Amino acid sequence: MTNPAIVGVIYNKLGGAAVFDRELTTDVDLARMVNIGAPLRALEFTRLSKPEIFELIIKDRTLRHRKEKNEPLNQDETDRLVRLTRIQSIAEEVFEDADRAETWLRQPLNILDGQTPLAFASTEPGARVIEQILAKIAWGAAA
Repeated sequence: MTNPAIVGVIYNKLGGAAVFDRELTTDVDLARMVNIGAPLRALEFTRLSKPEIFELIIKDRTLRHRKEKNEPLNQDETDRLVRLTRIQSIAEEVFEDADRAETWLRQPLNILDGQTPLAFASTEPGARVIEQILAKIAWGAAA
């Protein structure tokens, strides 16, 4: 179960009221939004770079087609966007600094076979691993 506070953080990090037609405050709200797809405008608010968006969320060509047709992200793309935004939010909380969190998320780690935490978190099982590492960091264990 997602912490209700993190749902609000995700909502705000993806553009809040400027992007969504209603506020997301609960896990159910978040799940509904993932099921219908996030508006493309949410990508403008993410802290992911364009290359990261194209690699981890949606391919460049697909994004261009969606923009032409005025279609939202699909369920899988929205799920990845929400997942990575959740991981970024947790990292910011752990490191108590957005820039430090962003640096850590983009640093290859040996424990992840040289992948960055951000790339590793592009799948749900990978995101769980990153959450565990962040929990260890929060509790003062070396990671």
